[in-house]
Amino acid sequence: MAAAMADTDLSSAEGAGPAGQQPGQSSDPTPDQERAGQEKPPNTEEGPVEHHQVLIIGGGVSGLSAASCLVKNGITDFRLLEARGRLGGRVVGITVDQLKLQLGAMWIHGVLGNPIYELAVRSGLIKSIQDQPVHSLMACREDGRPIPFHIVQEVYDAYEQFMDRCVEYFLCKYEPPDGVRSVGEHIRLEVDLYLAGLPERERDVRRLLFEYLLKREAVIAGAHSMDEVDLLECGTYCDLPGGNILLPEGYSSILGPLRQDVPPETLLLGHPVSRVSWAARPDRVTVTCESGRRLSAEHVVCTVPLGVLKERAERLFEPPLPAARTAAIQRLGFGTANKIFLEYDRPFLPANVTELLLAWGPTDHSQPVAQRWQRKIYSFSKMSETLLLAWVVGEEAVHMETLPMEEVGRVCTEVLATFLDDPCVPRPKRTVCSGWKSQPYSRGSYSFIKTGSTQADIYTVGSPILAEDGKTPRLLFAGEHCHPSFYSTVHGAYLTGRSAVQQILSATATADDGRPAAAADEPPTLHQPDEDATDLSAWLAGIDLT
Repeated sequence: MAAAMADTDLSSAEGAGPAGQQPGQSSDPTPDQERAGQEKPPNTEEGPVEHHQVLIIGGGVSGLSAASCLVKNGITDFRLLEARGRLGGRVVGITVDQLKLQLGAMWIHGVLGNPIYELAVRSGLIKSIQDQPVHSLMACREDGRPIPFHIVQEVYDAYEQFMDRCVEYFLCKYEPPDGVRSVGEHIRLEVDLYLAGLPERERDVRRLLFEYLLKREAVIAGAHSMDEVDLLECGTYCDLPGGNILLPEGYSSILGPLRQDVPPETLLLGHPVSRVSWAARPDRVTVTCESGRRLSAEHVVCTVPLGVLKERAERLFEPPLPAARTAAIQRLGFGTANKIFLEYDRPFLPANVTELLLAWGPTDHSQPVAQRWQRKIYSFSKMSETLLLAWVVGEEAVHMETLPMEEVGRVCTEVLATFLDDPCVPRPKRTVCSGWKSQPYSRGSYSFIKTGSTQADIYTVGSPILAEDGKTPRLLFAGEHCHPSFYSTVHGAYLTGRSAVQQILSATATADDGRPAAAADEPPTLHQPDEDATDLSAWLAGIDLT
């Protein structure tokens, strides 16, 4: 993730649809091609095979983490194959008329034990001590009536208790009520019990607020709704202490430090992979690119997102991956959460309000999604006085990707006018939306444990395929979907890339007497990329959460 590529023009960015197009050349597909998910047909002509010690498929955070770890352990005979014309994967910033927008990852989730936070501090991207901004909500009903803050606070407090009880099912192995399998079902059961203890006249507004919180939670989880998130497994996710941190220059500013030690000649951009042959020879894996270029290595680290594995694993790997792994890939959830940025010529929300909360009335889900997609928007947050951010998730987010950005801006204006009861709400001068489902090299945003799947599925997906000796990791997997406790996060992706390299080093290191390092009296010393960073991954790996 080159520092020079931390920000990119709108003309080459994912999610930049028709309203955002500008002339210019780029090694990425055009916005129309990316949003439509078009791919170039593979070149099936076989050419010479160039051999390296390690190949890394994917130039997102996990791939760059693996590359950096290899370099810091003295291994430079590797190549990183990235399908796009840029590095970063789902970390991408764009610049539009000096306005910097983060289309992908936005917050560093947690401070203590977060290697991304440590890297940002060491690289001077953020101060170790920060002032927490004041967050002021204004909640409104669909008819424009405001909701008193004390009611909002009451519902927030109750909701947090309900979520804590959901987490306890995993930690304490309680049995949920019969027929309740998802977080959404359990929360609504709690809500019904809670509201039953209140006077009838006080119930409706609180129910609307609980539904708002469930929509918000779905964006955090990356699921269409919390009815998709497994109740017994929701406690597998580990929140790191410290809250959510915004980098002043945007999350994409972390890409420079991530790739600064990686030799440029090892990074092959614009190299989408069409085939991974992992069993044709016992001593290596052969990777074929769509261009026809062929490379082989003793070890291959595959960091492509779970959405791509769901769509393409059967034809990407030769032979197909083992049935248990394929089934685990399909069971896990991988949703779509998209951002809507609205830029204005002048501010119009009250100066003391940082977020407008939308308490929608009941939604008729029998209507086509085209008529109701905007009802999934749960709030508008101020990024600045003239820049608002909204989120939409699930099938509504997928539908939004099909719309021109001007149409998205028009619909959002109608929503704002309705909830503010103000017909004079201005149209945005610019609307920019992400479009992660349309991206052929992501096919969604981030992973979650879907109803019917378990944390064991993450272990299955992330485990290496070994060589015939049963010890040497031949085909390894990394990415946020491979971390059992930090799935859906950038730090989870980072840690799995490093872990993949650690497995390679452990298998290849030998003691002086020729015995495998694991059997020698002294284990090999592996140089960690961030050895001075506080890192909770070690003790988390040592705790049996199952």
